[in-house]
Amino acid sequence: MDEKQTIRVQRKMVVVGDGACGKTCLLQTFRDGQFPSDDRYIPTVFDVCIVDLERKGGVVELALWDTAGQEDFDRLRVMSYPEADVVVICFSVDSRDSLENVLEKWVPEAREHAPRAKLVLAALKIDLRTDEENLEHMRRVLQAAPLAYGDGVRLAKALGAPYVECSAKMGVGVRHVLETAVSLVVSDDDFSAVFRLILEGLAMFAGSWAAGCVPLYVRMDQSKFNLLALFGAGLLIGAALAVILPEGVETLSRSLLSHKTKAETDDTMVESMNTTIGWTLVAGFCVMFLIDNLFPSAHSHADTPDVPDNDSAACLEDIQMTPRGNDRNLGNSEFTLNDSRLQYQQHTRVDDSMASLAIINGDESQHSAVPSDDWRPSAAARQQPVHPPRSQPRWRRLLGRLGSALSPRYLPSTLIGILVHSCADGLALGAAVASAHAADNGKDSDDVHSSSLEIIVFMALLLHKAPAAFGLITTLKQQGYAAYKLSVWLTVFAASAPLAALATFSIFLLAQPASPAGGHHEKPAGTQPWAGIVMLFSAGTFMYVAMAHTLAEAVHQAKALRAKAKASATNAVKAHAASLSFLDIAVLLLGVILPPLVSKDHDG
Repeated sequence: MDEKQTIRVQRKMVVVGDGACGKTCLLQTFRDGQFPSDDRYIPTVFDVCIVDLERKGGVVELALWDTAGQEDFDRLRVMSYPEADVVVICFSVDSRDSLENVLEKWVPEAREHAPRAKLVLAALKIDLRTDEENLEHMRRVLQAAPLAYGDGVRLAKALGAPYVECSAKMGVGVRHVLETAVSLVVSDDDFSAVFRLILEGLAMFAGSWAAGCVPLYVRMDQSKFNLLALFGAGLLIGAALAVILPEGVETLSRSLLSHKTKAETDDTMVESMNTTIGWTLVAGFCVMFLIDNLFPSAHSHADTPDVPDNDSAACLEDIQMTPRGNDRNLGNSEFTLNDSRLQYQQHTRVDDSMASLAIINGDESQHSAVPSDDWRPSAAARQQPVHPPRSQPRWRRLLGRLGSALSPRYLPSTLIGILVHSCADGLALGAAVASAHAADNGKDSDDVHSSSLEIIVFMALLLHKAPAAFGLITTLKQQGYAAYKLSVWLTVFAASAPLAALATFSIFLLAQPASPAGGHHEKPAGTQPWAGIVMLFSAGTFMYVAMAHTLAEAVHQAKALRAKAKASATNAVKAHAASLSFLDIAVLLLGVILPPLVSKDHDG
């Protein structure tokens, strides 16, 4: 089996028909590879088995439900229909009654209890057409001849279902019956769409992670770092206003146009679209506002160190929690600001390690990763440097750090907001792939734009996922979070959208509509407005995160740094409020206008 065949999909097939028409022999022959002998065959009341069918691009895990055809089991048999993907209705070529019951009993029953399932008509025991003993028996006793091939074809045509024939005893056509049924509910496009989505998700993950690593691992002083923070904030705003919002409006308008009825006027449709756009954006914005203000974790900057004001303009790496050695003279008579900062960092490292151990032991509430506001280094602490505990195995310490980074109590609101937005992005991408997949299967001429929707959404997400990661890590690093936490959060953020996209597409595959007879698809999902609504909701959440957090924090830090520089130049005791410099404004505006420029080049 090649690599592509590692993808598995699950389907359910129910086999019905008159009693003794050959259903059980058909399934047992396929499962065991041989026709059941007389001494081991027992008429089936109810049976289920799982088989694997290899197809181009993957494996279909097919659940075969064998049922009893006798009237005594009618109430029991209907329990096998729910969630069926395909129903194979069987008749025997030596029984005209079994053929007549297809229309009178089995088709109505299947359509009532499994209205979404597709139908296959199967003629069994075709070897009896040439069996001399059977032919003689039918002439003398039944005064009839076996059913011909044309009898089944005419009935299948009336049902709009495919027609197959087989002989389990001779081993002829058995596999063809199951492959025909599976081909109705699983196409090669299902596997190609999954691989396409996986590749797109990997590209999004790699781009986001690489962009987030730039501010995480590149050393720079505070002024350059603030410029990058302003540029990242501008990119976030530009992507929200010029990429996600227009694409959501376009997707929604196309779906509403495809659903427009003759009774609707253009004014009515425009009013409906405007209302939907407005309320969806407001909903996304309000959801993020509530998360930011109602949940305790929304304001949890508890593990963010309070850097002393006199040192706020120092190189950012100087305020990271990294060891500096133990050879510094820490005597009481020479205790300086740098010594105080060193002890503060040591205290924070020990406190963070203890918090990690507390999380491992299931007692997160007993210790905070934050030093109290009234903490001051004692004389004993100045004389004896404090080290994190080393008794735990390395894997346990790493697990503790991971638990500390992912603890809901200490997740910053900026991360929560962008994670919500990232999951919404994944929903939009999964919806786009599902729309294109439905359009390809449905071949609906009204959905000429559905196949291009996936490309549009993917390019739009690529355009702003990297700036989003850059802006996220820039903002959180500027707030002083530990490097290991930033790495964990970056990985979670980069993986959130691809995982959400795969989940959305999987739900679509399970819920995709099917006609009762199995002949045609219903209206493809690409014409439904929910894909555009998801994108607009994502735009609303993104605008709140970009403007209420990222932009506000970047501007505040830039103004504070500029005020500190002015105070230092004039030897002022207190820094006065300052505005953004011309360079700050230019960098911010460059980030805002870059996404629409790139988007315009892509559209052209």
